[in-house]
Amino acid sequence: MWTSINMDAYLALTCHYIDASTTLRSTVLGVVYFPDKHTAVNLATVKTSLMEEWGIGAKVTCLVTDGAANMLVTLRLRHAICVAHTLNLIVKKCLDLTPVLSSIRTKARRLVGYFRSSTSAKEKLAVIQEQMGKPTLKLIQEVETRWNSTFQMLQRLVDQREPVGAALSGLDSDIPVLTSE
Repeated sequence: MWTSINMDAYLALTCHYIDASTTLRSTVLGVVYFPDKHTAVNLATVKTSLMEEWGIGAKVTCLVTDGAANMLVTLRLRHAICVAHTLNLIVKKCLDLTPVLSSIRTKARRLVGYFRSSTSAKEKLAVIQEQMGKPTLKLIQEVETRWNSTFQMLQRLVDQREPVGAALSGLDSDIPVLTSE
């Protein structure tokens, strides 16, 4: 399951298999708009339908999903919890339990959100980046379900700290500049 920027839910079903020449293959079987409640029954119906559409129902030996209860009981197949999802949960929990990191993330998200939502701030940043000889790069917003996006957001802010600070000083904003404190 994933949610678009417009908050529309989708179910994606992919298939990973080894072909006759022992090459690992991956295929997207479908991406389905999913306005229904995310119950185990509704999820199972869509997954079963997609597998039947591809004629692979009897060939599927294991499902890999996140660890949500509605995913774990969707079909009576062997099941594995996605390692990347579990890693994301662990990293996010560690970040949340470390007060200084939690505070930095909160400030960074607010700062990035300001530059991503304000046309004048975005344009001002691009002009200053160019004047300072820095690459004209947009700031990266953290994505809650992607632990590495936190690192990417913070790394971009560190790389662009001078242009970001200069842009903020020339804008009418109550957004504080991130400092080394």
